Amino acid sequence: MGEPVDFEQSVQEAIDSLPPDLDEFMSNVAIVIEAEPPGGAPLFGLYQGFPLTRRGSGYAGVPPDKISI
Repeated sequence: MGEPVDFEQSVQEAIDSLPPDLDEFMSNVAIVIEAEPPGGAPLFGLYQGFPLTRRGSGYAGVPPDKISI
């Protein structure tokens, strides 16, 4: 078998490899690595926040959206 994979480094490399035009959509987003999925649900990732299509002029001063991996 190969060397162990550093999961946090792999996540960072994946984020760094996103196309530059997606960078503008990643503002006010926190990406966190969780040891277990929320509530033990069988998830690989979870987005919590307001979709861009639902943000209006009142979207200001809110906590960041969150992507849990």
